[in-house]
Amino acid sequence: MYELIDKYKETLIKDIGKKRYEHCVRVMETAKKMAGAYGVNEQKALVAGLLHDCGRYIDEKLLLQKSKQYNILSSNSFENSKELLHANLGAYLAKHKYGIDDEDILNAIKYHTTGRENMSNLEKIIFLADYIEPNRVFEGVKEIRELCYEDLDIAMLKSLTNNILHIINNNRYLDIRTARARNYFLTKNIDLQY
Repeated sequence: MYELIDKYKETLIKDIGKKRYEHCVRVMETAKKMAGAYGVNEQKALVAGLLHDCGRYIDEKLLLQKSKQYNILSSNSFENSKELLHANLGAYLAKHKYGIDDEDILNAIKYHTTGRENMSNLEKIIFLADYIEPNRVFEGVKEIRELCYEDLDIAMLKSLTNNILHIINNNRYLDIRTARARNYFLTKNIDLQY
């Protein structure tokens, strides 16, 4: 774990800032713990957790510039939400800047903000680790932290539902992938008595 931090620390702090980098370390640690609980490759969880926000440049102009440069800014949804843009840029950077070629890791980075239908367990873990890392404070986070170690699908459904309500209540752009992800988990015959 520490070799991974040493390998990427300086570059990440330069690109995303110390505060965001520290968040990534907490997500990495949370993801490792969750991966161990579900028999998911812990090394993949460490890499995806640490790099999940590598596209979240401090400078928003740079975020847009890099996204245009790498042909990521091709959808109106991205123009409406930089939160969505950084995940797609992050997957690109993880591959081309950090040398990650594992598709599951790249998808975990790409979908960590929106979710999607038929997510791998690693994708779910990174989405949820980002959502529940120890410095996150919001109503219901304790319940979701517990659900993350009981049932990933129920935790995903609850998290996606909360995200959608938050997005709507704050009049922000809702990516269709998030709605589809929620519907996917909803139709998996999940016990809704969470």
